[in-house]
Parts: sequence; C-alpha cells; structure tokens
Amino acid sequence: MWRIWPKAWRRSRTRSRNGGTEPGEQPVKRDGRGHAFTPRLSRGRETWHYYYEPESPEKPSETATALRCPAEGEGGGARFRHEFAERTRLTGRTKLRLWIEADGSDDADLFVVLRKIDRSGEAVPFPFFALYDDGPVALGWQRASHRALDEERSTPWQPWHTHDREERLEPGVPVPVEIEIWPSSTLFEAGEQLELVVQGSDFMTGVLPGHRTTRNKGDHIIHSGGDYDSHLLIPVIPSA
Repeated sequence: MWRIWPKAWRRSRTRSRNGGTEPGEQPVKRDGRGHAFTPRLSRGRETWHYYYEPESPEKPSETATALRCPAEGEGGGARFRHEFAERTRLTGRTKLRLWIEADGSDDADLFVVLRKIDRSGEAVPFPFFALYDDGPVALGWQRASHRALDEERSTPWQPWHTHDREERLEPGVPVPVEIEIWPSSTLFEAGEQLELVVQGSDFMTGVLPGHRTTRNKGDHIIHSGGDYDSHLLIPVIPSA
C-alpha cells in the first residue's frame, strides 16, 4: 500500500501574504525603540551571545544599564535587533537570560518573541499554529516567581523550571530569569535582522487560548551590562 503514497515534499519561503501563499509585503508598525544586540563572546558550541547595549553597539558595556517598559498592554515592550553581516542559519533551541525588576508588582509575566526582519526593515511573516499566516519565528514566556531551575536537568540552551514554589520579587531588586524559546530553523541573509521583543502580554491574540490574566502592573525594568549578564543564546549552524 505504501507504494502509492505521494512523494514527500517541502516548501521554503521568505515571505507570504496574510491568508495566502504568494509572495507579498507585510507592513509592520515601528515604535522607534529598536536597539541592537552586539557580540560579546566568540562562537562556541554553535552559539553566539548577544547583549543589549543601547549606548555602545560596538562592544559590551562595562557599566550597568536599565531599560524601563510598561508591564501591561500590547506593543509596549522592549525591542532589540541584530543585523547579520553574512548568511546565517539558526537551527535549534534559543534561550533568553534576563535580569528583571518589577516596579508596581511583586511578580512579572514575561512574553518573548523572535522575528525575522528583512533588508527593508519589514517583518517576515511565518505560519503560526495552522491558524495564522503572519506569525513570528518563535515564542517563549515565563513567570518570574517560577524562575527556580532544576540544575541537573537544565542545559545552557534549555532551562528546566521546577514550578514547585513561588519566589516573589522584592522592590528594587533585579533577579535573573531564564526563558526557554521554542526550537526553530530560520535562514538569515546578509543585511537581514533578528528581532527580540520582550513584553507583558501575548504577542499573538485572537482565537487562541492565551494568557488572559497576568500579574503585571506598573513597569518592567530590564537590567544589562556590568554585573547583569542579560543575553540571548542562539543556535548558529556553521557554514559548510
């Protein structure tokens, strides 16, 4: 019976129109808060580290920096971009380590989005949950009070949270939170960008059962530089 099955096939694309499969443009609103990630460590284990450095994009800052963002509402988070100088393929797991402080709450629900940005500065849409055709590259989310890790099960690229207790935030005290981001495989040509979005609500909303209730209030404060090693760990596949 297997002899009459159709041959396996795959489709690769760099763009799609919302609701179709033909190439098309997808304009995206910009909030003017894009900041660059810059390399701090050399390649190792097929990964790169990128640190948020708004004042000195050429090298990591030795001084601590704090970025304040609204904890509630859509589109009010922090955006960071890195432009690739050469053709680069990211395949595998991605992890975000973020030093976070909450001003106005004793907890923080963090929602993380990875997007591909083309050379013209527009977001490249991806199929998402078989319901949307304008989704991101990958998603991740984490509640700060559930940041405790199982050290034996966790790896450098995949944090394993125990979810066996709550550790509420204290006013004025930043804490490190490791956020697992879904595995993905995306090709970036030279001049294209990887965008990281950190916000206090779901990125995709609509018919999906999202996170309707959060503990977010006031502002989230992202710390980086100096003693705060906030970074994005990405899986780079070496060129052949």
